[in-house]
Amino acid sequence: MNLISPKELKEAFPLTLEEQNKIESFRNEAKALLSSCSKKVLIIGPCSIHDYSCFLEYAKKLKELSDAVKEQFFIVIRAYIEKSRTSIGWKGFLYQPSPWSHSNLSEGLILSRKLFIEVTRIGLPIAVEIVDPITSYYFEDLITWGCIGARTCSSQTHRQISSLLKFPIGFKNSPSGDLFGALNGMKAAAKPQDFFGMTPDGRISQINSIGNPYTNLVLRGGNQITNYDAKSVGFASDLAKENDVCNFIVVDCSHGNSKKNLCRQKEIFIYLIHLIKEQKQSAISGIMLESYLQEGKIDETYEPMEKTYSITDPCLGFETTKKLILWASEQLAHSFNLAELN
Repeated sequence: MNLISPKELKEAFPLTLEEQNKIESFRNEAKALLSSCSKKVLIIGPCSIHDYSCFLEYAKKLKELSDAVKEQFFIVIRAYIEKSRTSIGWKGFLYQPSPWSHSNLSEGLILSRKLFIEVTRIGLPIAVEIVDPITSYYFEDLITWGCIGARTCSSQTHRQISSLLKFPIGFKNSPSGDLFGALNGMKAAAKPQDFFGMTPDGRISQINSIGNPYTNLVLRGGNQITNYDAKSVGFASDLAKENDVCNFIVVDCSHGNSKKNLCRQKEIFIYLIHLIKEQKQSAISGIMLESYLQEGKIDETYEPMEKTYSITDPCLGFETTKKLILWASEQLAHSFNLAELN
């Protein structure tokens, strides 16, 4: 089945000039914060989107929270429409807008772009994981922060598309915990690249990128290790500096660091805020949290009446997330009370 071209999709669902300027402003702030201590980037949201309306409900709540803590944090919403799989399983909203129906990439492209525009109008910058590089051509004008996942940090095609994009890109360490795949990815993405790509009208073409200097390392732990602690962050920052790439770090509180344990995710976030406040680790420029409307997850094979839970990785509930972020904002504004979290 032939699909709509990037040009056709953008013409059908365009950004206004005001929305374009808003996204440009988001990107400029994100770029500045990759090497600044003025405030921290928080990349927050569900492991993956699976319901249009529920995600917009979450986005509206997160926007209110973002406005309340804007002096301490720059909040970017995780709007992950693709789900990287270790073997098989539901691959995300873009491929299968309803996890309980058949795949429909045509519908997924349309709904994903409409959803991103809605989130932009709400007033939140958007983060995505780039799973299939081709999809970037459809949504690159809407994104503030991109992520190259642990399974693809050494992929040449992902490094190439990262060199073309005009927003910051975080490279996660590999599933084993190794940092060099991500560091080499950052170096490659920063340089001009010539590669097979797609024109706006959907034709295969030679792409000549100019390189993307706005890359950073994301520490997400590994199969047998964690790397969120002060020593690990310092080691990663020093190694990045030695490799002549950005030595400011984003720490993922989930995945290998928490072993997908929600209690651990919360504990790691608190630990990192203490490090930042006490100036024991100045290399941390951002933190990632998996959060959604309700706490936990449900099995993706079960069609629920209630669609406010994650169907992939377990997420912190919004009320817990709000409490944590408000606490962290007070902490960094020097009015901290740990007892309020108990």
